[in-house]
Amino acid sequence: MLDPTESGWLAKYLELRPENTAVKVPEDTGNPEKYFYTYLHDSGIMFGHPIKMPVEMELPLLDWPVKERMKLIFAEAFIAAQKIFLSQTEVLTPEKIVQRILDFYTLYRPELLKSSILDFRKKNDVFGKTETVFDRRIIVRGQWNASFWRGFFHNSLLFVDLIHFIDFLQSGEKNIPPATQIRMDIL
Repeated sequence: MLDPTESGWLAKYLELRPENTAVKVPEDTGNPEKYFYTYLHDSGIMFGHPIKMPVEMELPLLDWPVKERMKLIFAEAFIAAQKIFLSQTEVLTPEKIVQRILDFYTLYRPELLKSSILDFRKKNDVFGKTETVFDRRIIVRGQWNASFWRGFFHNSLLFVDLIHFIDFLQSGEKNIPPATQIRMDIL
């Protein structure tokens, strides 16, 4: 059973995720951005409120806390971005998918990869490091979620990561401004 609170959840998700999931831009639209938006719309990730998985799976999603739901939907969004915006001929193995996410955060938010003494229970492979990044990136605090608008705003900023990840994929995985520069542009 998949449990996003346990170490190894990302590898387990990729193992359980249906391989035949149709995350491919339909030829009649020709607009990958529109398809990506449509694919993720009902998940709630764009609005900072995790509602459901874009992939049909038997998961007790609504029984999990907000952070665990967000981790799974966030991981699925990164997988979908790679399947939609990369060449359809490239074979995406679970290791390659996760390594690309890790490479992105190495450039975009390197502070999320710094090890701490509390990381002793995490594996030191690409899956464990990516799980650590997700744990640190997705923050759900009681006082933020006590106010609908504060929780809504903070969690919706996760979608900005996905937008920059798409830029990362389309630029040949090398030209992404650091998050600190992006934050300064927003202010």
